Amino acid sequence: MSRLFKKPRPTSLTVVAWVLIMMNLAAFARVLLMAMDPITLLAISGSSYYFSMRMAIAVEALSSISNIAIAIAIFMGHAWARIAYVAVFIVAIIAQLANLPVDMYRMLITGTLIFILFTWLLFRACATEYFRAAND
Repeated sequence: MSRLFKKPRPTSLTVVAWVLIMMNLAAFARVLLMAMDPITLLAISGSSYYFSMRMAIAVEALSSISNIAIAIAIFMGHAWARIAYVAVFIVAIIAQLANLPVDMYRMLITGTLIFILFTWLLFRACATEYFRAAND
């Protein structure tokens, strides 16, 4: 069922949603390939991770699927998608912080910077107006 929006979707939200879809499709494909590669699993099985690798792979796969669903919800104008994006990131970053050795935390900087940018774009005034108009 199509909706008639009083306000057109800001370009920034369209860009955020498409980037989320593309990044998370690539991440999900990487996770699937890693989960099916016995050599990779054998190489990382001896590592000192807090969670088992199967759990880490499951968390990353669920995070990717969730972010794709969130991007679709952004396209549809659902305001809850903004909160869900923040919640999924917080859960994923906590899992990654618990699983990575301290000397590898710098690997999370790029993802955190992208999160900050996307969160700013999702909560700007024009985005809030769009979500309010879409949900009226």
